[in-house]
Amino acid sequence: MWSSHEEAKASIRYRYTKSFNGFSAMLTEEEANRLAATKGVVSIFINRRHKLLITRSWDFVGLNKSAPRVHAAESDIIIGVIDSGIDPSVESLNGDNFGPPPAKWKGSCFANFTCNNKVVGAKIFPEGKKYEGDATTEDVYSPMDLAGHGTSVASIAAGNWVDNANLFGIANGTARGAVPGARIAMYKVCWRAPDNECYEADILKAMDEAIADGVDILSISLVVDDETGTFDGGLSIGTFHAMKKGILSVAGAGNDGPGLGTVRNCAPWILTVGMTNTDRQLKNTLLLGNGQKLEGEGAINVFKSPKNFAPLITSVDSSQCDFKDEECRDNAGTCYFYMDSDRTKGKILLCKIPPEAGMMRQYFKRSHQGIVGSIWFDTVPPPDLVENPYVLSESDGPQIGINRSTTNILLQYLKSNKSAVGKILQTESIIGGGVAPIVSSGSCRGPDRLGWGVLKPDVVAPGENILLAIPSYKTYLYDTFSSHNRPTFSFGTGTSFATPHVGGVAAYIKSFHPTWSPAAIKSAITTTMKVSIAEGKGMELKRSASQNIELNVDKYPYQFLEN
Repeated sequence: MWSSHEEAKASIRYRYTKSFNGFSAMLTEEEANRLAATKGVVSIFINRRHKLLITRSWDFVGLNKSAPRVHAAESDIIIGVIDSGIDPSVESLNGDNFGPPPAKWKGSCFANFTCNNKVVGAKIFPEGKKYEGDATTEDVYSPMDLAGHGTSVASIAAGNWVDNANLFGIANGTARGAVPGARIAMYKVCWRAPDNECYEADILKAMDEAIADGVDILSISLVVDDETGTFDGGLSIGTFHAMKKGILSVAGAGNDGPGLGTVRNCAPWILTVGMTNTDRQLKNTLLLGNGQKLEGEGAINVFKSPKNFAPLITSVDSSQCDFKDEECRDNAGTCYFYMDSDRTKGKILLCKIPPEAGMMRQYFKRSHQGIVGSIWFDTVPPPDLVENPYVLSESDGPQIGINRSTTNILLQYLKSNKSAVGKILQTESIIGGGVAPIVSSGSCRGPDRLGWGVLKPDVVAPGENILLAIPSYKTYLYDTFSSHNRPTFSFGTGTSFATPHVGGVAAYIKSFHPTWSPAAIKSAITTTMKVSIAEGKGMELKRSASQNIELNVDKYPYQFLEN
């Protein structure tokens, strides 16, 4: 295969030897084809790129403060998280009240990184990323979490009890994981630059290590865009070997819904998780000068509500656009071109929601032209913006998205009042009043397009607007907050955050039934779900049917058929 031993050694990135046999190496297409034809080789696949896909959610699914626990058994549970790293210093992951790791633990902590008795292990896997470039361009050669994703996932699955958890007063309550007494082991495979990338060679090596280290559950909030077949991907191979060693792998279905056949992580031995909303709503309010309140969505305004009203101005009235120019004329209403700062300074700007959600997000993350707030109007906000609103700081300015009927009320007020004023209030967290659970628009749907012959996703769990712990390290999400005012909790949406809900439930079940196999735990979750039909005017039944997890592990007698 190679002309010399030295050449072969230089080409190899990883050897997978602890839990299964294999290696990762730099090969030409010809070399790969020759190797594939060699006797004993099961499969060869390229180093594909993967992407990263709680004050209320646990109460919503039924795992409340009074839920029974087997504390000693829970303390022996180790959840392996394959993600973007971890920050053990956050309160949700503090290890001060824990004893030493269980005797079965064989893992370790990366050099010069401080683990604790809660976060018992942390390793990094950058070699696969190096195929495409330096993993540490915008990251650190350490398990420290600069992306914020891994810390959040870990806190949902097994975070400590944290009172008064909130985002600047929003959604205040007690944050906790499903198994606060359990331990966490982090395997960092995702690197911040350029877009939180995770590569198959690294993922497979992480699973090789995690299985040998002695984890009980694997939580994997990653998907690959071009998932193909049974044994030609790191995730399906690694999770298969985990299953053989008695470890259940829980993975996200992906966030590219609602199209049919979009579901990822379809291997039968994976517990695949979609996402729903909860009964907590994040409500935005525009208070008009006449006392009328208009409700909207699309952003999380963390600043305190302003004392004074500000003048309202439409994007057309504030534009210095030459309306003879077609491009200018077509985009003037979206606030995309030619804003006149003399007209907008100190005012709340009304903009039509752009046709592409990405353009709207550009405005969500910046203030411009001296405005003190933005109202996005005229159409129903795109579903992904409603389900995944941006967290805004004071430097971004308050913003709100309103639908067509609310827009008509606002325009009527503007028409009847030449001195129209308003103010956008701080986002409120409200329990009840909405329809829940509903499968989120962005959650990937079945059927399985790869021909596994199984129904996927297996289960859905809360994944919209989840309050979660974030690293104390300055991250990309909070560059606009000063160090003394940086939050310790924020909101996140995606199957990434639904996944550790189910991973945490799996760990909870295992604490009662430590000898149960992955198939038994998976069966316990999928066959005892609450089937809920959300009722609402004009609601699509297929989107409303939400199979929610049932957490009373002793309610039903279980029988399992296993090979």
